[in-house]
Amino acid sequence: MLRLLSRRSAPPPLVTPQINARVSILTDGARYGGRLDDIVDGCLVVAAPDAELVPDRPVLLEWRDAAGVWQLPAEVRQQRRSPFPTTWLLPSGISECI
Repeated sequence: MLRLLSRRSAPPPLVTPQINARVSILTDGARYGGRLDDIVDGCLVVAAPDAELVPDRPVLLEWRDAAGVWQLPAEVRQQRRSPFPTTWLLPSGISECI
């Protein structure tokens, strides 16, 4: 039996910040500081008390680690106020070290 192998390469791994890492949400020249609180259902839950963003808005999530400064394109999925303000971001592309 012959098996045909796909010539498509695997997508690059998605690099995300670690839980409790300091992050920034960048949008339209504004920078909202916060920290990564959790990862739930593919969304990055960011505790950013000053961010007031509408759903489906494109943003960049930025953080630093030993490799440098990373940016990840994402879309705002929702915001919650209880028990503390969080913004839920769904990655929309690959992360890039700039």
